[in-house]
Amino acid sequence: MRADLAYWLALIRFGAFGPVSFQKLIRRFPSMQQAFETNVSSLLEAGIEPKLANRFLQERAHLNPEAELNRLQKENLDVVTCLDDAYPPLLKTL
Repeated sequence: MRADLAYWLALIRFGAFGPVSFQKLIRRFPSMQQAFETNVSSLLEAGIEPKLANRFLQERAHLNPEAELNRLQKENLDVVTCLDDAYPPLLKTL
């Protein structure tokens, strides 16, 4: 999963994908890199609303996964995603 972290960060930076959208992406795509790089039809198949899918594709050009990861490393921060073992189990139930 850590290899995929840059794409998690870029998708979070988009900001319009909330927890429900992320769950749809997780269910549809084997990796967040694939979710980030996909086309509109695959986003629609994942259950992302058309307006949101198109907005993401427009804004994606301004998102840089590697820059997001570098920013995180520069600040000496770490991220725990809902797929990590360290993610609190009770939060998964929300």
